[in-house]
This record gives sequence, structure tokens and C-alpha cells, in this order.
Amino acid sequence: MIEKIAETIDAPEASSHGTALNLLRKVLLSGPADGNDRVRTLKVGEALYRSGWTRTDVYRIETGVMMVSSGGDKSTPRRFELAEPGDFVGLGCIEHHSGSAYAMTDCVVRSYSPSEFGQLADRDPGIRKQEAVAIAREFDLRKARCLEEASRKTTAQRLAGYLLVVARMNTMDGREPNMVPDSINCGFLTDLFDVSLEDLASATKELHKAQLLELDVEDRAIIADFKRLEEFSNA
Repeated sequence: MIEKIAETIDAPEASSHGTALNLLRKVLLSGPADGNDRVRTLKVGEALYRSGWTRTDVYRIETGVMMVSSGGDKSTPRRFELAEPGDFVGLGCIEHHSGSAYAMTDCVVRSYSPSEFGQLADRDPGIRKQEAVAIAREFDLRKARCLEEASRKTTAQRLAGYLLVVARMNTMDGREPNMVPDSINCGFLTDLFDVSLEDLASATKELHKAQLLELDVEDRAIIADFKRLEEFSNA
């Protein structure tokens, strides 16, 4: 598909009937080619993709109307949009779809691999803008879900997660992975977790009692068991 578009743009028509960008847009909005295995027909109510499905391609609606939804859990309200011919759906950068797309009418869609879509978007700022909006919305959704999940964890579990992050950063920076360089009984963590200093101290004692960490004389944490600490954080 991309090669055919490129050949059309290089043809004399590109200079005699406007810019290559306008011609590209004209080709994108043309009808589907019969027999193209990248073209798919969906009946009313059929799903193009659902939330949680692995993301593989990006889709452009050739004919018909699709209902695209996102959210719909405790962290975010469900959002609905109608996608029409010429619109791209399935945009995003996370491995799995965070929303769903269903045919509101009989629809024909054309699929593009990520590299094919990238070439199209490089030629049309409008397509790139659609992608940017979809990615921003996806990150907002993921952020809301992460915050909602974190709110269900105890202070000790959140502290364990923080220690695991510090350990990973230490490894990347060439430092001892099990040593937290600063005191964990500090205002930074009380602000981060939105808890009191007493609650933070209690969480520290809980991890120490479970033999997941030790404290030196400066209240710096020394991780004693990475595997069990991770299991505790994810419990």
C-alpha cells in the first residue's frame, strides 16, 4: 500500500494537480481495493478490537461508522466516540488496547502495520495529531488506573514498591542495588505517599519485622530479600 502511494506521488499528476501531500490525502480517502487482504468487512455489532486485546495494527475506516470506547472501570468513566470514514482507530503505544471498537453499521476497514502508519503520519500532520491525542489519552487512562491501584495498597506495600524502584535505579547507576542512599523516614516519602511520619515509621517497622529490610544508624534501608519484597509489594 505504501509503495503504491509513493509511486502515485512521484507521478506527473503530483505536480499538475497540487502538492504531494494533498495527493496522499486523496489516496487515503479513496475506496478500498477489492481482494486486498489488508481490508476487512465487519457486520453491525462486530468488534474490530476489544480492551485487553494485543495491539498489532492501526485501522482506517473506509466505509461505515464505528463506536470507539475507552475507560469504564473504577478509575475512569467510560468515554464514547464515533469514528467515520477516513478516521484512524486503534492508535496508541501500549502493548494492549485500552479501549474497544464496534461496528455501528456495516463497515469496511483497512489495516496498517505500525511502520506503514508511521510513513503515512510523517506525510500528514493531521494524522500525526490524531496519534498524539490517542497516546496522551492512553497515558492519562493508565495513570488513573495506576493511582487507583496504588490507593488500595497499604503504606508498607507502597514503601516496598518505592524501595524496589530505588534498587533498580541503583543498578542502572552502578551503585549497590540493596542500599537506599537516603533516610526512608523523611518528608519526601510522607508527601509522596500522603501519609504521616508516624504511618511511615509504622510501615518501616512492618517491613523490618518481616525481615525484608534492615536499617543502618542513619535510617537508610538495606534490602534483605528482593524476591520476597516484590511479592509483598504485589500482594
